[in-house]
Amino acid sequence: MINKKELSTGLFLAASFFLIFGLMWSPLFPGLEDDKTNAFHAADNLFNSISKGSAYFMEQMEEKNEAFLGKTFKASLDAGNERRAVMAQAMLQSARVGVSLDGATAHVEGDLGRMIQAAITDSRDMFHNDGRNVGARYGYGEDEARELMYVWYRLFKGLENEMNHQERFADAKHVAEVVSKSVEVGYNFYGIVPESARSKAGILTFSLVFYVIYTLWWGMAILYLFEGIGMKMKAGKKKEV
Repeated sequence: MINKKELSTGLFLAASFFLIFGLMWSPLFPGLEDDKTNAFHAADNLFNSISKGSAYFMEQMEEKNEAFLGKTFKASLDAGNERRAVMAQAMLQSARVGVSLDGATAHVEGDLGRMIQAAITDSRDMFHNDGRNVGARYGYGEDEARELMYVWYRLFKGLENEMNHQERFADAKHVAEVVSKSVEVGYNFYGIVPESARSKAGILTFSLVFYVIYTLWWGMAILYLFEGIGMKMKAGKKKEV
């Protein structure tokens, strides 16, 4: 049996839910700079800016890397393609590490600590949104800064595997930590302005409350729609034993 009141309520809740959903996908919210973006990207930027403040490990990694200065290594590393191999050559030569190219492969030999220190320095500049300095260091522009960081990522992932293959497990562990706490941090947080959770307490509270209400909103819409068309949940009768 159709219940018009509950059906109307369900239709209203469903329609308003999708209306708000459409607005959330519209570029009505502040982006990273002066541009506009949708609510999902704006929320992502907000949480990234807050998490950036607690993701800085550059000085700690430099201190750990001091023990690796002077340790030599030799490895053949895949840069991905010839363009990135040329980038890798410039980066490694700047770090005073020997390198020769064979297509997309960089044959590298030199001081492990120096290579890692160069990557940490670039990661710090990227974390502080100074991509221009990173690019200029190797003869590139600011637009290539993230690609240069990706080259570091590929080189170190290959180097980690090579160190494990050579049973240099402590070196491999250090390389992996440099990737996760320096290279990836610099790459992922580039262009994001750090914010504290306290300074954004209002919008964080609103986001949490809105998420809960919006989720319940859809649940109530479904409930009223089904009850409106006569489908109601009833407790089953207990069978007597």
